Amino acid sequence: MEHIRPIATNIIIFDVKPPYTAASLLALLKAHGVLAVAFGPQTIRFVTHLDFTASMMSELLDVLRSLGK
Repeated sequence: MEHIRPIATNIIIFDVKPPYTAASLLALLKAHGVLAVAFGPQTIRFVTHLDFTASMMSELLDVLRSLGK
């Protein structure tokens, strides 16, 4: 990730740096059970919900870290 934008809600928007595009990273995330949407060619949007737990966040971070290797 290149830039995480400030958060004031349950919506997280971030820019993806090459070699990834939003589409390519979304495909990898989906393969790991993480769903999100493109918000531009290099931008992804996550939306959490009321039942989103610290454990779920930990799992998401593990997936993101594994993709960064």
